[in-house]
Amino acid sequence: MPLTIRKLLRRHDRLTILSGAGISVDSPSSLPGAVQIMKCVLGELVPKSHSLFDRLPGVEQDPQRLLRFETLLSVLQEYCDPDLRLLRVLDRTVPPNPNHQVCAGLLHDCGWHHVTCNFDTLIELAAENGAKHAFSTLVRTADFERWCDGQPALAKIHGSFRDAACRGALSTIRATLTTVGR
Repeated sequence: MPLTIRKLLRRHDRLTILSGAGISVDSPSSLPGAVQIMKCVLGELVPKSHSLFDRLPGVEQDPQRLLRFETLLSVLQEYCDPDLRLLRVLDRTVPPNPNHQVCAGLLHDCGWHHVTCNFDTLIELAAENGAKHAFSTLVRTADFERWCDGQPALAKIHGSFRDAACRGALSTIRATLTTVGR
């Protein structure tokens, strides 16, 4: 008998969902993804007439073939944007999209864990209303250290603009860039 998703979900009390940053690209959130940001930055830094795009086919369409998003951010932070103002485009007030709603529902209705590399706070925004299960948002190292294993968690493994107390948490993104971006 084939294992269907419905059977799998009935079999387990708690699962962990993993989402990438692309979760926020769909409407109505419509936040730019890493490739879109990289194309914009590289388009400003390297004119299309430059031979870089001729020498490296496919880079103009997919800059991640040339370098990682975190590496680009790390270099920009070190040389021209120490406050990572570029990332403010991801910290806009926009409504959560259906992806965020589904993830929030699994987090607060089912009590499942969620691990994401999203910087934005749209999953948290989607989860604010009607939570059946309390959950912890883990952004800073101290959040992970204090976390009680029995409580569902939203783990922001690349950092976030704000932590669970709505304090600025840009330093968590900087820490990620220090670790991953080099």
